[in-house]
Amino acid sequence: MAQIVNITLASKLTGLSAYGLRKGAKEGRFPHIRVGGTEKGKILFDLELLAQSLAKESMTSLKQTNKE
Repeated sequence: MAQIVNITLASKLTGLSAYGLRKGAKEGRFPHIRVGGTEKGKILFDLELLAQSLAKESMTSLKQTNKE
């Protein structure tokens, strides 16, 4: 079963700021669920999907660094 957490707990668990998570969610970089139906609704994350997304970003960043 998926572990769904709010932005505060996701921030603590990942080490990313709440602002960074919010911005990444808005840009489509991090999969999320918005509860409340509006742009100002509460943002929730599935920890497994968030971890996969962060790992993918890390690998992409690493590959780009190695090319330079």
